[in-house]
Amino acid sequence: MIEYLAIAIAVLGTAYFAKTDYLTGYLPDGPMHAMILSGIAFVPFVYSGIVLEVYALAAVVFAIGFGFYTLGNLGGGDVKLFTALALLLPFHQSFGNSISGLFGVQAQTLSYPFVISIFVLSGLLFMAVMPLMFFRKIMGKRKKVEKFELKTQRGVLLAALVVPLAMLWYQYISFAVVVFFPLVFAMFIMPFKSDFVKHIFAEKKLVSKLDDDDVLALEVIPQHVKNKLGLRWRKTFTTGEIKSLVRKAGKHGIKTIMVCENMPKFVPYIFTALLLNLVFGDLIVYVLFSAL
Repeated sequence: MIEYLAIAIAVLGTAYFAKTDYLTGYLPDGPMHAMILSGIAFVPFVYSGIVLEVYALAAVVFAIGFGFYTLGNLGGGDVKLFTALALLLPFHQSFGNSISGLFGVQAQTLSYPFVISIFVLSGLLFMAVMPLMFFRKIMGKRKKVEKFELKTQRGVLLAALVVPLAMLWYQYISFAVVVFFPLVFAMFIMPFKSDFVKHIFAEKKLVSKLDDDDVLALEVIPQHVKNKLGLRWRKTFTTGEIKSLVRKAGKHGIKTIMVCENMPKFVPYIFTALLLNLVFGDLIVYVLFSAL
């Protein structure tokens, strides 16, 4: 029965963070660290036969997530949340069949970790919604966007690259084409990535107020400022690195810097993916198998 407690912590914890992310865009460290520690403590009792494998999985998830974090593609809180989920719910086969049974569903999964199912589905859900919202916002600022028509044409061409792959899948599993719609939307907006930062997200912030949740808007920071601060490709920094950055800025008299504010909220999509995959095992795999 202890596995149900692990599931409850995962679901309630993710629900809490989805709410705080949606309302504030902030994931508090205290509850997050408590969730991770709970996962670490639960592993020997819930997954006694695969303890080292689960700990190794969580370490790999954190390392990969940190890579996304440095690029500004994931927030630090998102990385920690995925790590906690990897500890609490490592493999659907270990805990999920009883959950699926409650809904009369025969779960469909593959052998990869459950957190991968959550990550992929949350990403697809995000790509199904946010690209069109981004493009709608940029349409309102189209006069400020350089080469808007050309970028639109490039977006159409990039989106078209997905179509042959979708049609190939359609020949075998017709319903699978639904999975490709989010990819089409994501490819379409790729030429506008820097414009989203410049015209929607970028705002000035005091260097002295920077923290490890801030994402630097490298696309709009002047090159001479980046040179002085030693900024190259990384968009986010740890607390210790932020202190070093603040000292450098002080030496060069740099008081403000451009950061990305009001970024899209990702945790609600993680929560949605978690619930769906708890029931179906891996919703994408479930849909594909059901269509056979």
